[in-house]
Amino acid sequence: MSIHTKYSNTYIDWLEKSISDKYIKYYEYSDFNDVKSIGRGSFGIVSRATWKITNRFFALKPINNDKQILEQVVKELKLYKNVDIHENILQFYGITSVETDVHRTKKYFLVLEYADSGTLNNYLDQHFNELDWNDKFQLALQLASSVEYIHSCGIIHCDLHANNIFVCQKNIKLADFGLSKKILKESWNALKIFDVIPYIDPKSFNCRINDINRIQKYKLNEKSDVYSIGVLMWQISSGRQPFFDEGVNYDICLALAILNGKREEIINGTPIEYSNLYEECWNFEPNERPNIQKVVSILNTVVFPKKYDIFFNEEINDFLMKKCQPDSKLNVNNDDLVLENIISNINLLNISISSVPSPMDIFDLVSNNINNTIIDELIIFIIKKHDKDISFDEIKQFINQQILQLNQAIEKFIKWLSRNQDKSQYIWFLGLFYYYNIGVKNVNSIKAFELFSKAANNNYAIAQVYLAKCYYDGYGTEKNYDLAFDWCKKSVENGSIIGQLNLGYCYKLGIGTAINKEKAFQLYKIAAENENSNAQSNLGILYEKGEGTKKDLERTIYWYNRAAKNGNKVAQYSLGKYYELGKGIEKDEIKAFEFYKKSAEKGYLDAQFQLGYYYSNGIGTKVNKEKAFELYNIAAKKGHSIAQNNLGILYEHGDGTEKDLKKAIYWYNKATENGYEVAQYNLGNCYLLGIGVKKDETKAFECYEKSAEKGYLDAQFKFGYCYDEGIGTGINKIMAFKLYKEIAEKENGNAQMSLGNLYKCGQGTKKDLKQAVYWYQKAAENGNKIAQYNLEQCYKDNGIETDKENAFKLYKAATKKVCSIAQNHLETLYKNGEAIGKELKETFYWYNKASESGCKIAQCYLGSYYDYIVKNKAKAFNLYEKSAEKGYSDAQFQLGYYYDIGVGTEVNKGKAFKLYKIIAEKEYSIAQNNLGILYIEEEGIEKDLEKAIYWHNKAAKN
Repeated sequence: MSIHTKYSNTYIDWLEKSISDKYIKYYEYSDFNDVKSIGRGSFGIVSRATWKITNRFFALKPINNDKQILEQVVKELKLYKNVDIHENILQFYGITSVETDVHRTKKYFLVLEYADSGTLNNYLDQHFNELDWNDKFQLALQLASSVEYIHSCGIIHCDLHANNIFVCQKNIKLADFGLSKKILKESWNALKIFDVIPYIDPKSFNCRINDINRIQKYKLNEKSDVYSIGVLMWQISSGRQPFFDEGVNYDICLALAILNGKREEIINGTPIEYSNLYEECWNFEPNERPNIQKVVSILNTVVFPKKYDIFFNEEINDFLMKKCQPDSKLNVNNDDLVLENIISNINLLNISISSVPSPMDIFDLVSNNINNTIIDELIIFIIKKHDKDISFDEIKQFINQQILQLNQAIEKFIKWLSRNQDKSQYIWFLGLFYYYNIGVKNVNSIKAFELFSKAANNNYAIAQVYLAKCYYDGYGTEKNYDLAFDWCKKSVENGSIIGQLNLGYCYKLGIGTAINKEKAFQLYKIAAENENSNAQSNLGILYEKGEGTKKDLERTIYWYNRAAKNGNKVAQYSLGKYYELGKGIEKDEIKAFEFYKKSAEKGYLDAQFQLGYYYSNGIGTKVNKEKAFELYNIAAKKGHSIAQNNLGILYEHGDGTEKDLKKAIYWYNKATENGYEVAQYNLGNCYLLGIGVKKDETKAFECYEKSAEKGYLDAQFKFGYCYDEGIGTGINKIMAFKLYKEIAEKENGNAQMSLGNLYKCGQGTKKDLKQAVYWYQKAAENGNKIAQYNLEQCYKDNGIETDKENAFKLYKAATKKVCSIAQNHLETLYKNGEAIGKELKETFYWYNKASESGCKIAQCYLGSYYDYIVKNKAKAFNLYEKSAEKGYSDAQFQLGYYYDIGVGTEVNKGKAFKLYKIIAEKEYSIAQNNLGILYIEEEGIEKDLEKAIYWHNKAAKN
């Protein structure tokens, strides 16, 4: 027998003995159905399978019969048995095996918890835009908490990276202990590290490189895990792998760069306390990194800021101090022990009482009566908060905060509840732990449902509320709206205020019953008068819409105000709208801003967008594009389509952030996917002009068409324009006419002007100058720049009588709108002596004003002014150059002439030739003549008599 086989048999014997001794649970492989490959683990291909006994998913991780791998597996199993009690560590359930066809040997599999969201890498790739900062903080805290726990068990992971950390129902699951080590044992020294270089303690790179010179190796330690956590915290904040999008290979060059201090840049909008922490974690020197306990402590303060201090430190402290005075019958051997210190030791609800000399376990030291008091008051407090304003999700956060502070005591806390199932409140409270997956080994919706059912059948009102929610959500049972309604109704009969809110909701929307807005109104009113802020807000909505009661704007504002004072984010947003519009109250944009800000700070999506809009446009506050960007970014990642579009605009123009056309296109696409027609239009413009994407007129046409179908007027005009000019489709003047007419009647100035053009030229319809004039006039009244010019041309070209003074006023009105064409044409009126009593300096004024607005014609005319009147050839040259760059033929000729003879610049026959040629090809006769001369004189080009004759003939014909 080979040594390899001997060692393999030793580890297989250990597995078999552990199974027979029931140290490890064994699962029959035949009990697994639908086995599907889901990825590669540290020991091979990992599969997902359904265990037919419970219909539940498990992950099956293969075990190879290689000696080294078997050794790692055994090691990992022993570690799992020590640590898998922690809720953020992937649970190990047991072993299964199947006989292979080869030599009829057994193939073993670890049976593990199935992480439904895959690796952290996958999860961030697919769901990052759905995460807000609270979600990111939670992920970071769960990760750090799980590492803190394994460190407390004497285990260092040594291989933390985003592909061996998993996510299950938004919760971190730490895995892969095959490469972990016990403290003081030999450090991992594997060479296969390139794939995970960014996550590895760079101190180890230094020692590996210096190992050539026989310098002592650096041993990975707890601070190495802290370094990895720092990198992972950055990845959680950014949503991407470190250095992944810089074109940097994960190789020795990257390792050296990291060794020399290369780190990722802080992501815009990252809270300073969070970025400070991960920067501290990835310090090069291990002694400059925090320990894992400090990391967890800081993240706790970030995740759970003192926003609940009002009721934790005051309300809870008050009732616990009143209820939990020392009992004279309490028999405890330690004379120094007082109840205040017991409560402080358990750290229950962040109570600030006197400090304690040493940690003690309340469950081992005090009687059931004291526990009853604490737990009963905690239950009362949770119900009270439910009845006021805290939602189901916020209750989960509330309880989670307490559990994090309780640490190891939670296991005994649950055991106490399990042993005391004689009262309905304890049955419900235990169900709450299963419902929110707090401190229990496995998520068990059925167990939660059963406990709620038991307490609900005993007429315990809050249990009836939760049972109704289970039926509504289909949690632990099938969805059943009728039963959801029935249990809501029973909870109200038993005096539940939150039950009144939920029953009102059922009546309002017809859940399990017929819609009855009057009953909804009555129930909301009762709950609102009991200071339930959600009911107060909902009552305001019913008064606003006149549902279940008469419309009453005064009562609407009253209940919104009352709910807003109680911190209701929806009511705060609604009040902001009322102040913005001046509806029922005096318009006040500053107050609107303040209410939007309050609502946004509580995470209300619409308010976050609106606040961003206010910052972007300086409404109720100063313009702050950076703040606008930050808020749009938050709202966009939560799926707000208008915020996504506006974020794209900021990226496109570089407002509030660096210009990034790729990100602009990304957000336009996201908003388009969410059905926002303006984003579809913006995307069309990008394809038309080649902004951030390859120019594609067909895609531009398709984008305009989709946006137009949703009724967006600008897109409807562009859609017609595409047919008019043949952009992305064939020219179709009839279709263009039809589309222009539809939106011209909706007062779209561009469409009115284009419709006038089609009538004037008889394209897509019969020629009709009166209709042309009519639509030009409409467009001019709507401020269209070009229509005002076209209108006057119609008068001139077709002999239609007009009043020069009125024409003058029309053009001057257009100038106030910074209309370059109108300004230029107004100047022409002066030039022709048609504006009586005006002097040359006013002509110059209008030339100059139009030129500053970028009008190429005015720039050329102003150049002529400096050329022939002011006699400033250098200034004339500059103006001709500006106009020529915009493609104006007269300016291009004049600039070519200046280069040709050296006026306002040095002689440059080459440049003169290029400019003459451009406009000669546009049938500009003087340029054609001059171009012929250059060919004859052999200046700026090789002598070519044939081309000289060709261009002279062209000039003669013209």
